[in-house]
Amino acid sequence: NTSRRGKPALSAVIQPAASEPGFVDVVHVAPGFAAALEHGPAGGTLHLIDVRNPTQPRVLESQPTDAITLAAPDAGGMLLAAHGHEMIRFSTSANRLAYPTAYTAPQSITAVHQRVGRALIACEKSGGTGAALVLLDTQDPTAPRELAVLTMPEHTRGIVNVIDQGSEFFAAAGSAGLIHGYLPVGETPTITGTYAPQSPGNSSAEPVQIFAGGTYWTIDSAGMLIWTRGDATGTWWSGAAASALATVDDHLLVGRVDGSLLKVQPGETPEIVAERGDLGGAVTAISVSMDDQIAVSAGSLWRLEPETLDTLWRSEPPGSARDIAWIDNGIAAACGVCGVRIYDAETGTLRGTWREDFAAKVY
Repeated sequence: NTSRRGKPALSAVIQPAASEPGFVDVVHVAPGFAAALEHGPAGGTLHLIDVRNPTQPRVLESQPTDAITLAAPDAGGMLLAAHGHEMIRFSTSANRLAYPTAYTAPQSITAVHQRVGRALIACEKSGGTGAALVLLDTQDPTAPRELAVLTMPEHTRGIVNVIDQGSEFFAAAGSAGLIHGYLPVGETPTITGTYAPQSPGNSSAEPVQIFAGGTYWTIDSAGMLIWTRGDATGTWWSGAAASALATVDDHLLVGRVDGSLLKVQPGETPEIVAERGDLGGAVTAISVSMDDQIAVSAGSLWRLEPETLDTLWRSEPPGSARDIAWIDNGIAAACGVCGVRIYDAETGTLRGTWREDFAAKVY
């Protein structure tokens, strides 16, 4: 995976309803191999996929699972899947899926964010009566070790996403809002504050959050940008509701629901340095490669020039591009009911497809 997804939140995605069957998570587990989690009427299935030939992806093995999310510690062949109270370790060596239990959480797991060497887990008591964050040491992914447990404020429930920034964390906690705290090494994690917009719709939103210009940026449910630097905080209205964020060469990229994209010099008074407004649909995701190349999904799939945001190429995936990620010398697009499609990064030509089925997210 050559995208900069290892950096904080380089893209955002508008997700389908949880009740829709199809693929709900995909991770890169080793060079040339991916794992995909599929939910359907009969339950869940974990697939190990050989993508060394991107024009002909091939399922090597499938196993039934009730897992809700996946994490890959270091793309070295280990895969962690959240399943009820358990983190399950899958070994992908010899093109097989081993199935021992790796870690049992104190409550049912609802979200996981994996960094190299550790994982941050959100979990919740049955009936939604309480929630906690668990920090795990996964340097030995065969035996994750609990480093700390942080109890969330009373009545916190429905944590749908967590982001581990190293020394800090963010958690999207439904009606409790966006929770921020510190994760100091060797010390007890602490909660520093919450942000809960009063506008409707916040309860199901995942946090769109990145770090640029020494500042943390988030999008609230109304599309307002919120910045935080140390103890200082403020808001910025970009002129239309924001829907996706990314960073490129120390600038902030802001995708908006009106089909426009801004390149912004971040600061307390952000300065727009480039803009385009003809992407055709709401921007659902922005992905930036290791060498600062920009891809955008807005129904269509766009490759844009990093300085001016001029069009390098445009492709029209069937089913509408919902999420995108740079992979090797290509761009993978989750195209809703038309599955995952892989495009050549230089020309925009279609290189391969996998499963004419529902796909909403790629990494």
